Amino acid sequence: MASGKRPPFLGIFGLLLTACGHPALPAETPAPEPPTEAPSKEPAKPAEVQKPHVLERSEARERRLNQEAIDASKVQINAQAPTADALELFIIEQGPSEPWVAVVANRTSRSYQVEANPGLLSLRVQVPGKKEPFVCAPPKSERPSDTSSTQQVDLQSGEALLYRFDVRWLCFREATESVLVPGSLVEAHFGWPTLKKTRWTKGKREEYTPEQKAPFVAQGSTAVGEAAPPEAQAAAAKAKPKKAPTGAAPVDPTAMKEVLSAQLALSQAYAEPAIPDNGQAPLELSLPHGSDATDAAQVVVDIGLKNRSGAAQKLFFRRELLTFNVLGENGRVRCQPEPDDRAPDRNAFMTLAPGQFMSVPNRMVELCPTGAFSAPGLYRVTASLTATDSGKELGLNAFTGTLNAVNTAWVRLRRKSTDEARTMVKFSLNASAPAARD
Repeated sequence: MASGKRPPFLGIFGLLLTACGHPALPAETPAPEPPTEAPSKEPAKPAEVQKPHVLERSEARERRLNQEAIDASKVQINAQAPTADALELFIIEQGPSEPWVAVVANRTSRSYQVEANPGLLSLRVQVPGKKEPFVCAPPKSERPSDTSSTQQVDLQSGEALLYRFDVRWLCFREATESVLVPGSLVEAHFGWPTLKKTRWTKGKREEYTPEQKAPFVAQGSTAVGEAAPPEAQAAAAKAKPKKAPTGAAPVDPTAMKEVLSAQLALSQAYAEPAIPDNGQAPLELSLPHGSDATDAAQVVVDIGLKNRSGAAQKLFFRRELLTFNVLGENGRVRCQPEPDDRAPDRNAFMTLAPGQFMSVPNRMVELCPTGAFSAPGLYRVTASLTATDSGKELGLNAFTGTLNAVNTAWVRLRRKSTDEARTMVKFSLNASAPAARD
């Protein structure tokens, strides 16, 4: 939104500016993707004109990517000695642009019943200079509150569960990254938070872990080769459970509320990318906001314009002069409205005072090909503006040239239910084991 006195061009762009605040608007027919080749003499089919370039996401591709992650995980996990007689959580960090890998491994002598729901994975990130850690978690709609919507998996000794995930999906930021930065310390949690309480003992305040109540992320069974005889099992079934004293550990010592990973530090690879060089251009193009949406019709990306010079600047601005490049679940998609051949009049040129900033929201469904935001996931958006009309014939000297946005905007398209979430893959930690199975 423009700061200070409202300029006269806002009347022309009323439809754009009334969208500020990102309300859900009625869906409209999106503009078709402009052809990249000379048109054929035969009429083009509408479906082919509007269809974006879609990255194939077949089951075979998913199996291949999972198998590659499994092979890499085995090497790293088997090179480390078990840290405790319980389930372990490993996080394999592969940089800001590649999926991370989470592995729940059972290297004990017993089997476990595990709630294999990816929505139970979260991160605690200690950002340099911040007192409290930042919690990165899936949207509330995708995180189970109890075990009613989860799937139990029998995890035998020597088996593990693997999940590939986009770390920026969990630590979502619409524009400037402030959590996943160099030096941040990341600890992963899988399950439900362990309940902690405080008490006073001899005048000192101390924290303790009381008896935990369901739900549990995992519960162990009898160790391998140590099955109880039938008589003992029958006696145990008839016996009344003993009530644990206040402040005691769980009655079942193998029951786990959550599994924690070792802490890892983010490298310089997570530094913000270099700002595009726009030369000595007096104007700066930015992307102040992306979207955290549940539907493609709600995806809005703001365009920001700032006059960074010491003199007033005029600009002929129309959204058909913008080009958005989207990289996400559907591959690479180019979003550009149909050209507007109308000759601009004097009122069509905006004026930005020195230091003035204005923001214009853009509903991406109106600018992008059909299906550009059809799949839940994370989308990276960049933009450029090409201004070609100086207004010379009107006695004006407006800015002309190409501006590249100085930052990236992100769009998170949420899943509508936990049923749409990707599942965890079970595999054997044995180096010579067969391929993974779901």
